[in-house]
Amino acid sequence: MDADTPPVTFEEGIDEVMVEVKKRLLEEKLIDEALLELKHIIISKQLDYGKENILKFGEYGVLVRTSDKFERLTNLLQKSQIPKNESIDDTWIDLAGYSVLAKMLRNQTFRLPLETKKEPK
Repeated sequence: MDADTPPVTFEEGIDEVMVEVKKRLLEEKLIDEALLELKHIIISKQLDYGKENILKFGEYGVLVRTSDKFERLTNLLQKSQIPKNESIDDTWIDLAGYSVLAKMLRNQTFRLPLETKKEPK
């Protein structure tokens, strides 16, 4: 701190800390909301598709699906075009979902029943 900079008071220091804490809590809340949305999407799609589409080819099948999504995303972003089907956000969500499915396959929890209860809001 140089001589021209006034010292920070205790109250100002606390205010700065509180602002940072509030930002952090907001970030965590937004992450929690995104993860909850992802959870509901994964469950909904698994109820529609069943488990056999993933179990048939296992982790390699998930890799192929994610490769398709990456290629689609790369193509759309490079051309800056608006998708005719699912949105770019939907593609990102699908990639996150496939990552969860791959993790479940790896730790052998994919075959377990899905919880389908709605979360309280």
